[in-house]
Amino acid sequence: MSKKPKFNFLQNRSFHIRVLSAVILVTIALVAVFLGGHYFSLIAVVFGFLMLLEWRNISDKNGNFLPDLLNIFALLSTSLLVITGAITTAGIVLFAFVLVNSLERSRRGSAWRAGFGLLYMLLPVLLLMLLRGVDGGLGLILFIFSVVWAADSGAYLLGSIIRGPKLWPEISPNKTWSGFFGGVILGTIAGSGLAFLLGRDPVAYGGLAFILTIVAAGGDLLISRLKRHFGVKDTGDTIPGHGGVIDRMDAFLASVLVCAALIYLYPGIWGRF
Repeated sequence: MSKKPKFNFLQNRSFHIRVLSAVILVTIALVAVFLGGHYFSLIAVVFGFLMLLEWRNISDKNGNFLPDLLNIFALLSTSLLVITGAITTAGIVLFAFVLVNSLERSRRGSAWRAGFGLLYMLLPVLLLMLLRGVDGGLGLILFIFSVVWAADSGAYLLGSIIRGPKLWPEISPNKTWSGFFGGVILGTIAGSGLAFLLGRDPVAYGGLAFILTIVAAGGDLLISRLKRHFGVKDTGDTIPGHGGVIDRMDAFLASVLVCAALIYLYPGIWGRF
């Protein structure tokens, strides 16, 4: 029986492209995070627009310009409201657009596609802008980024090296249990380490990082399941080596939602950055 060739990172061209794309994205993200303010909001809006466009492309291929127009209005209006501090109004407007988008999509069936897509792609974008603007927002956003990036890297590297049993082959045939645990371990270490460097409780934030690594893996699987439902391999081809923007942001979307909810509900446990 012939042995499977070992994965060689140095000779794998797709890995080189993936790393280069990741470096560019990380650089853009970090510059925007450190600049904050309107610079961060602008980058968040751009990524939000690209995700909404990709979602419409894969979930509503027969839609005309109206779904895209509604998504643009929803993105710009809610983002402007968040930037100006009208958070409650932004939430009301967001859910109003979810309803309107769903009604518009119902003419072609499967109304959930428009409503879910708008809510799941746009709400994390708005929460990121909101979290960056609070006291200690820089450290908090860096924490979320570091945990998700480390978890993604740990899953990819350890899963490629060790391989082994599949995590959920019916949904994502390339993901393995070794990659899952690699992501959990590296993501938890990154979150705890960053908290320590920033003078926060490494145990508490290590626990939060542990939760987020699992949530990130779940977010990845959710998008994989949806892609199978729509019969596509990637959500787009915007990012070389990664596919679409949603493919790159799938773990972030779920992680931002859960992290924001936990910090809002239990601020005494995590404290503030």
